[in-house]
Amino acid sequence: MPKNHRTYSQWSSERFLKWAKAIGDETYKIIDKVLKTRKHPEQAYRVFLGILNLGRKYGDEKLNQACRDANYFGTHSLKRIEGILKMNMEKEKQQELDIYRDIPDHENIRGSQYYN
Repeated sequence: MPKNHRTYSQWSSERFLKWAKAIGDETYKIIDKVLKTRKHPEQAYRVFLGILNLGRKYGDEKLNQACRDANYFGTHSLKRIEGILKMNMEKEKQQELDIYRDIPDHENIRGSQYYN
């Protein structure tokens, strides 16, 4: 077997399920759903890697929350989960900006006329 195929032989469904369980119950449910939709478990390994590696980019907690949302909506697509994560990141950025817009006026704020 070529070298690049030997690493695939070390993968197993149990290994991915254990990894998903370490992230959280919702992630475990997603991986389990994907596994059940494939005739052969090996067909799901790339999807597993895609979903589980999102934890490296966004963090395990956020991935688990996105998987909770995906479970609620009844989807287990990698693209949908990634979309949920991106959408939530945009919401967080918007909330951070909204905090700065709501600063009340007070005597220590100079205002635009100060710089004229």
